[in-house]
Amino acid sequence: MTSVPRFLARMALTGALALLFVPIMAGSAASAASAASAASATGPSRLAVASGIRFSLSTSVVENTSFAGYATEAKGMKAIFATLEVPLITHCGSTADSGFGPVVIVGGGKGKYFVGAGAEASCQDGVTKYQIAVNYNGSENKYLTVKPKDQITVYVALTSKNTTVKIDDLTSKKTTSEQFPAGAVTYAELGDDSLVNSGTGTQLPIPSFTDHKFTDCKVNAKALSTATPLIDEELVEGKKVLIQAGALVAKGMGFWMYFKNAT
Repeated sequence: MTSVPRFLARMALTGALALLFVPIMAGSAASAASAASAASATGPSRLAVASGIRFSLSTSVVENTSFAGYATEAKGMKAIFATLEVPLITHCGSTADSGFGPVVIVGGGKGKYFVGAGAEASCQDGVTKYQIAVNYNGSENKYLTVKPKDQITVYVALTSKNTTVKIDDLTSKKTTSEQFPAGAVTYAELGDDSLVNSGTGTQLPIPSFTDHKFTDCKVNAKALSTATPLIDEELVEGKKVLIQAGALVAKGMGFWMYFKNAT
């Protein structure tokens, strides 16, 4: 099989957005077009997430078809920081590619601005790969090769002139950084993102993996738990939960990502 580049699913789905903080009844978006229309009509001040989400009025947990973790629309975001653990893929199929990755994401502007950075864990032709990746508006670069259990810090600084991403592998002592033009950032997400085949635009399956943690998670130098509103997202396929974020711990700055089911 020819190796095909893949990138973060959240960027690929940015053009097909539903809205998280709209109090609608349970039910998935009928189509990408209808979701995009809803996003356009409601405006950029609400957190945008992938279409196919089901909503519950009785809980803060939201089902998502591409992402699991925590999302916020805290006002005045200037800096997001997290230490994440590179997960270990425990089963890599011999043919079908699969993958996901713990990341920090910022975006906004009705889906026109996106920066995502973290550690991608993928299966390609039956072989596992672990890489640091940074995605800016759909253009993604792989910077470092990492290993499972490595501790990675991701720091995103937002100013009126630029967005700076700095990544350090605390285990291997490797580091990389990148700077992009500033954009209208209205939301941030910390958690596990699925991957997309860049050739077909198809979201890759989720492989089985080890549970892994996020620690020292801060927005504007304060605990993630203070970045309100805050929503807990779980990645689903139909009624099946694939990846689930645990409760916030460590004074509101840490959480575990739990493997539930592969696809």
